[in-house]
Amino acid sequence: MSRLERFSSGLDHVRILCDEIGPRGSGSEGDRRAAEYIASRLVGYGLSAVAQEPFEALGWAYSKASFRALKPNLGRCDCLPVEFSASTPEGGLEAELTFLGSMEELGSQRVEGRVVMLYGGLGDHQAYGRLMSSGAAAIVLIDMKPWPLCNIVSPSYLKLGSLPSVSLSCPDAIRLLSAEVSRVRLDVQTSVSTVASQNVVGVVPGVERPEEEVLVAAHYDSVPVGPGAEDNAAGVAVLLEAARVMAGSKPRRTVRFIAFSAEETGLGGAFSYVRRHRAGLAHAQFMVYLDGLGGALGRNNALICGGKDLEAYVKRLSDELQYHASVRAQATGLDDLPFCLEGIPSAWLQREPQYTWHSRFDTSEAVSSKALAQASEYAYELALRVANSTEPPFRREIPEELLRGLRRNLAAYEGRFDELGSQP
Repeated sequence: MSRLERFSSGLDHVRILCDEIGPRGSGSEGDRRAAEYIASRLVGYGLSAVAQEPFEALGWAYSKASFRALKPNLGRCDCLPVEFSASTPEGGLEAELTFLGSMEELGSQRVEGRVVMLYGGLGDHQAYGRLMSSGAAAIVLIDMKPWPLCNIVSPSYLKLGSLPSVSLSCPDAIRLLSAEVSRVRLDVQTSVSTVASQNVVGVVPGVERPEEEVLVAAHYDSVPVGPGAEDNAAGVAVLLEAARVMAGSKPRRTVRFIAFSAEETGLGGAFSYVRRHRAGLAHAQFMVYLDGLGGALGRNNALICGGKDLEAYVKRLSDELQYHASVRAQATGLDDLPFCLEGIPSAWLQREPQYTWHSRFDTSEAVSSKALAQASEYAYELALRVANSTEPPFRREIPEELLRGLRRNLAAYEGRFDELGSQP
């Protein structure tokens, strides 16, 4: 058996999560079924202390999103709601259309009572706040893809307001602008609420230093559009494959596997886990975080939130296993954020470009069995070697420069905008 043949079941997990269970928005039926599936796999592999840990999360869903060009009458355009979009009145709203090439143009054109079509995104909290107070009736974002995306917004931005908001594909936006469309109809029906969700945990116990832990984590929830294959059924598949192969081993340190929910709505599962387990995390040595893996097209990244010695260690292992990856430092803003703020260094394994990210086309067909196996082997070896080392192969530290970035990211999530200054 070749090395990679040990990790041959990843695509099976992706197909079950995507094709059988489907979208897994936090608090949804898909969310619950996915948690049950992950827990059942961990139990079946023989991991210890498998549990589903409940928590309250922010949930959002939509029942309708439609966009029509009225003047001239070009008909419907495919659209998707922006995360946490407000709803239009029942039956939708009709208004004049204004195009802004960037948020810097806000104030130079009339937007009050109009639908604002925006190129370049919503900008930082200050720009977003100006848009919310501009009197605009609704927002249309332009995605640089041939299809619309389910764009996400920090939940803290809800403190600044919310408007009915959708995204359109780049080709549709060009068609509207070329035809000088001046009037449109938009109908969006959404809901934002507190929901019940859960994280899933399982343990391979350490035999010499069981109180010291290496964490392997991925989020299993998705946006409510599409089955979420690369984001992030593939990350869960890598976690499950690493757990399956590691089960029954006797590492020096404990290896804890964690599948989070509510990542897409503000890292709810990760923050909940840290609050619940903060005392035990004082002995956690390292986290391998898995998000955005498995794409048939792409290149691998290992984004390091830790010291130069961790960066060098990850690079040496990458070279040894021929897991070709760009290894570089980055202040994370994903599920490993609250763990790094507890002083736990992390390596986020990711594969770009995730071309179908947050779209209806993020399906199991976009995922490569080989890419999954390669990521699974690398995650397994990285976690197990750290767990088995006589002494940790790198320091448990977060350099000050990265800490500053982490604190800014946390302030953005919590809506402490006064601490962010004028930069995004």
